[in-house]
Amino acid sequence: MRSTAANAPVAVGLAAAVAACAAMAAGRLQGYIPHAGTNAGETSANSLLRRCRRCGASKGRECFAPKQWARADPTKRTCKPCCVSLDEERVAREQASGVVPSPKAWSGRHNKPSRGKAPRHAIHDKQPIVVAENIDDYRAAIDKYVRDTDVVLEVGCHQGCSTVLMDNAGRRAVGVDKGQHVLSEGKRLHPQLALHDIDASDVSALTRLNAEEGPFDIIFIDIGGGSLASVGNVWALIETYGKVLKPRIFVVKSFKLAELLHRCSAVVH
Repeated sequence: MRSTAANAPVAVGLAAAVAACAAMAAGRLQGYIPHAGTNAGETSANSLLRRCRRCGASKGRECFAPKQWARADPTKRTCKPCCVSLDEERVAREQASGVVPSPKAWSGRHNKPSRGKAPRHAIHDKQPIVVAENIDDYRAAIDKYVRDTDVVLEVGCHQGCSTVLMDNAGRRAVGVDKGQHVLSEGKRLHPQLALHDIDASDVSALTRLNAEEGPFDIIFIDIGGGSLASVGNVWALIETYGKVLKPRIFVVKSFKLAELLHRCSAVVH
């Protein structure tokens, strides 16, 4: 009795091993079927086919990527032709939603979508940006770029000393800044100007102002241009204003941005 009880776990283990071998021989393991022309007893890792989860066809090892072949879960394997088809469908969806430019917007050797190649971005389709290094260049841009029919918005107008020049050059100028004290002084000095207490990042308020006073044809930005961190903030505002307010052109007073542009020798195309 002791011998029989001691050998019971061994007998159970042998029975499980025999059952597993029988299942493998019969081709019942998930995702594996015997290769055509082989007997069930001759089945090996090299003679097994994988079943594609997309098309359902059984294909050889070479039809799957090495990482997919090594996955523990065979139900997630997709053959290479189906992978290409999935990539083409993904690119088509992204083009329809505007995430990536269409093939017509690509140039040179990137003239069509393909795996392993980065698409060209439509960087030439956005509003131009004029960068002024100091206040003199900033105000000189008023005479150069403001038309007599333009409605101008200045973000960071302070007391309106530059805004009044924009108002004289264009049809109308509107200034926004954050701070009742400076705006009150600006309204005292220039009562004809429309100066509003609006933060530069308050896009909803600027959108309402654009509907009431605009639409704005040109936007001047004069906020914190002396620090490196301000470059990122100004660029984020330009991106947002370009999508929401859609002016014809931007004029930005930023010493650090002007320095960055001066140090850029070329753009690789």
